[in-house]
Amino acid sequence: MQHWQLPFLGLAELPAELTEFEIRYFFTFPAKEREAIFTRRGDHHRLAVALQIGKLKMTGRPLDAFDSLPTAVLKHLSLELEIATPELASLRMLYSRHRTLYDHQTWAIQCLGFLPLTEHRQRMLGLRMREEAQQTFAIHRLVEFAKRWLYDRRIVIPADRLLRDLARRAYAHTEKALLDAVYHEIPEEVRTSWDEALSRPRQDGSSTLEWLRRPPRRKLQGLKEQLEKVAFLKTLHVEAYALEALRLERQRDYARELRRRLPVRFRDLKEPRRTLEMVCFLRITLLQTTDSALSLADLLILELHARTVKEVWEAESRVARTFKPALRAIRRLLDDPTLADETLRQSILALMPSEQELFPSRAAGVRWKLNEKARQIRPLLKALVTLPFEGEESSPLIVALAQLRDLYQRQSRALPQDLDVSFDSRWTTLVETPDRQRALRAFEAATLLALRKALRNGSAWIAHSLAFRQRNAMLIPEAEWTNHHRHFYQQLGLPMQAACYTPQLLANLEAGLASLAEAVEAQVVVVDDAGIHLKALEAEDTSPLLEATRYDLFKEVGSVQLPDLLMTIDSETHFSWRLLGRAPTTERELLLVYAALLAHGTALDAASVALMIPGVSAQAIADAMCLLEDEGPMREANELVLQFLHRHEVVKVWGEGTFASSDAMSLDASRHLWNARVDPRRRTYAMGIYAHILDQWGIIYDQPLVLHQRQAGAAIEGVVRQTAVATLERLAVDTHGYTDFGMAIAKLLGFDLCPRLSHLRDRRLQVPRGISIPSVLAAVVEADVSLSQIEAGWDQMIRVVASIEGGWTSAVLALTRFGSAARADAIHQAGSALGKLLRSLFLCDYLSNEVFRREVLRILNRGESVHTLQRAIHSGNIAAARGRQREELVAISGSLSLLANVVMAWMTQRIQQVLDTWQEAGARRVDSEILRHIAPVHFEGINFRGTMQFPMSRYRSRLIPTPSSHTGRQHGVN
Repeated sequence: MQHWQLPFLGLAELPAELTEFEIRYFFTFPAKEREAIFTRRGDHHRLAVALQIGKLKMTGRPLDAFDSLPTAVLKHLSLELEIATPELASLRMLYSRHRTLYDHQTWAIQCLGFLPLTEHRQRMLGLRMREEAQQTFAIHRLVEFAKRWLYDRRIVIPADRLLRDLARRAYAHTEKALLDAVYHEIPEEVRTSWDEALSRPRQDGSSTLEWLRRPPRRKLQGLKEQLEKVAFLKTLHVEAYALEALRLERQRDYARELRRRLPVRFRDLKEPRRTLEMVCFLRITLLQTTDSALSLADLLILELHARTVKEVWEAESRVARTFKPALRAIRRLLDDPTLADETLRQSILALMPSEQELFPSRAAGVRWKLNEKARQIRPLLKALVTLPFEGEESSPLIVALAQLRDLYQRQSRALPQDLDVSFDSRWTTLVETPDRQRALRAFEAATLLALRKALRNGSAWIAHSLAFRQRNAMLIPEAEWTNHHRHFYQQLGLPMQAACYTPQLLANLEAGLASLAEAVEAQVVVVDDAGIHLKALEAEDTSPLLEATRYDLFKEVGSVQLPDLLMTIDSETHFSWRLLGRAPTTERELLLVYAALLAHGTALDAASVALMIPGVSAQAIADAMCLLEDEGPMREANELVLQFLHRHEVVKVWGEGTFASSDAMSLDASRHLWNARVDPRRRTYAMGIYAHILDQWGIIYDQPLVLHQRQAGAAIEGVVRQTAVATLERLAVDTHGYTDFGMAIAKLLGFDLCPRLSHLRDRRLQVPRGISIPSVLAAVVEADVSLSQIEAGWDQMIRVVASIEGGWTSAVLALTRFGSAARADAIHQAGSALGKLLRSLFLCDYLSNEVFRREVLRILNRGESVHTLQRAIHSGNIAAARGRQREELVAISGSLSLLANVVMAWMTQRIQQVLDTWQEAGARRVDSEILRHIAPVHFEGINFRGTMQFPMSRYRSRLIPTPSSHTGRQHGVN
């Protein structure tokens, strides 16, 4: 069942308005159903049972009465059954006898193979709802699950009230079980101390609860604030209780609820909610605060290193500028025969740069400069050593952190002799200097940089963290992998030995090299000692009618106000119902959903949106904005719009739906946001949004990200987690979305990463020894890939892949832990070697096949077009008050993607309508080759700003159902 069908499940009455597509979908009958309908005598009886069948297929419930019927449905059925369109009064008269109604309902149920909800089936439903209640956080979600469960099993859906009663009982049972588990794990005195601590006032007058909810800030002071929170939570021993009986997502849900509540509301909260929200809030706050602190530390270390590198580069430039005059002066000294040797030596030394400005390498210069930055490094390290870092047994880095902690406690300014610096031997010379104060500064700098690297590759970790926990804790448990690894291999469709996987890959690589050699001989590609040279693609030939057709088409599409556009697509998809979690009951409730969507997706705050939409207050919009911070409903709303977009025939011209591109787009942000970075192109602080765009258009997945980070993990994560399309075979990315390790992981997950690589001239084709290399490619082929590395790390690499596919960890986290910071790890070596082979194979195709190259570049250009549309929608800055929590960034990213998808869906619908009108009138038939170049990202006729008047009267019956349509009486079929 697709998402767009969900709003109809369980309706007691037919909706007042149905689209032409919905009428055709539910009220057009296959041969078997038509044959059954025509066994009934009389046109009225045939029409009545046809309505019963259509209603049952649409809602899972038979039709109770003919109080009101959509005229369009009656007209469609009259054509479908080849009868005259009846009057509604005559149909009402038909059901004046309850027996006739009962007979038609029973007949339709039997015809479609539905079953009644017996007591036994109701008990089964209740048990499944209890199981689902462990995964689902809201009662309306349980009701929706029950309707889907019943419909999928062809069981008649009962009245809404019964399902809500079952959902409440299941939810209460689950919360009672969770509360019992909390009581069993956490002693009463501990829970009491936590409750008292949250209410305790602080010096600034705020409560501890309000203090813990404050988002992070930038700089060292922000890090210290986060570490203070961690220390406070550890004094409460929050880290000692893992709440293993509660799934992590459930803990996040409870924590989110408490984060949104006013402190006074929390005090009035009843059990079991009060205890569950309190313990989950403290646990999740500890995990997230630890992550924030370490991420802030990573940023501060990175900024310090970047500043130091810049200083060294500037110093090198200054020294280089003095070389020429210094050489002239030395030449004059050497030409002077009157100078004695000692005088000459001293004169030349005086002209030489100082030791601090002349280093054997830039890296050595960076280490020297960092050695002089104790004022920045020491406070940072003093703050970090308070955290309980763990590592492998006898890890030199963990020992060094303990030694520094001891030195800071003793306030020692000198480094003792014979300390172990084996975690980074490049610092040995500076650490072993006789000046022990200077040695301490070097030891601190070495430890700080090593700690950052260890946290990234997972060789150091903190137990009470999510993003920086032990690597094994991110993967499928060792015991489960050992016992069931055969099942995981089968699920991924991979052989258990690398030796069974690589032969076909090597055969394809040899064929690819042969094809590339042919392209070189045909002078399509030039290969010489300088590298690979590829001619720029010539502009694709297009029809001379393209521009005129595009102009005429968009002229017919016309202009539209954003509120009208939103409500048009909402009436087709009911995306507002998914965001709200149910059907809205009033116009104001529906307006608040739209207002919250605009406030998140257009860079306007709640107060600005309130000025644009009469009748709603800023506070009400701010409250509604919290609803959109739940990631699940936002993704489902986007999928509803995508399903509508892809229902149109014109999308088949744009693509096959198996190829996508992904890229990051920066949104300007306040410099006060702790996770904002300077965009190197725009030179402003910004946050990133990473979006996957399908070849048939539409954003199928979006996620927020921090700039200046490799994006291969985000690219893979989007393909694995998206559910908008059944299968993606290829994903085009730019250089930032690619690594060798990421290319291997993507292939093992079942799709190809297709990167547009920068510096193509300098790229080399890397192959294993023994493979046949055409002589014309010898200059650019390196036989340095080790198949033995792939074989040695194969099993654990597949464990990583299975962990990503099964949701044990995210691709972003996995590629960070096993990425470039883990070069010595066997998993990284195996993935990197396999990725080099796959990259070489891809480059052979990319360089030799012009059609494939055009396809990759075209799909990447579509991504840029979508980003242009998104910038037109979101034209301002992300304010400091909005983007400090991940939930807020998820809401901004999801809302912007939803608005962009709504625009593309509306434009696709209008393009299809114009094309259909032209064809029906015989005025014009547009060739598919022309349509391929016309995109639904045209927005010149859309007004995104100004006062917004939502045409409620036009769409009210479609978007705000009457109460009776959801309740209704329980029919008499048992």
